[in-house]
Amino acid sequence: MTRDELFDVLRPIILSVTGVPECILADPNAPAPDGEYASIEPHYSVRQLGQPNVTDVFDEGALVIAETVRRQLLAECSVDFYRGSDTRLRASRLINCNRRTSVSTALRAAGVGWHDTGRVNNLTALQSNQMEQRSQISIFIKYVELDTPENINSIEVGSVDVVWIKRRVINNGDFIVNNGEVLTNG
Repeated sequence: MTRDELFDVLRPIILSVTGVPECILADPNAPAPDGEYASIEPHYSVRQLGQPNVTDVFDEGALVIAETVRRQLLAECSVDFYRGSDTRLRASRLINCNRRTSVSTALRAAGVGWHDTGRVNNLTALQSNQMEQRSQISIFIKYVELDTPENINSIEVGSVDVVWIKRRVINNGDFIVNNGEVLTNG
């Protein structure tokens, strides 16, 4: 899931749950909106969640095995609130908001899951000789990514030697794979 796709999922949730009037994609080079707003950095960090699943599908026509890795990931999304009278209250509204039907429905429709939230951090700072309210909270989102299938050539012809402990060949033979069926010779 790309940064923009994750932003498109989270933006309406943040607007409706917190009541903040504007929510933008975090960009340090863009001008800040006037008044109170929130910004989202959807891929603040991404890490593995559990073990990946590997599936193999045999293509009889091409005689290859298509191997696909299904990665389970956990993205930390940083949500920052700026200005306003109580940015910490707005940020705290995101804690357990996944219990709302509208939020869980939107997440399910996007194919992602709400894993957890971090604590609300007070980042109030002096800005232009005035204290500016700022708060930050992390949202942890679970999702799955499928890697592009990798084709692995199948073995079509080979030979086998059965060797005894004293390095004497007991039996040998060749085999051919024909439409997934192994035919032996010898």
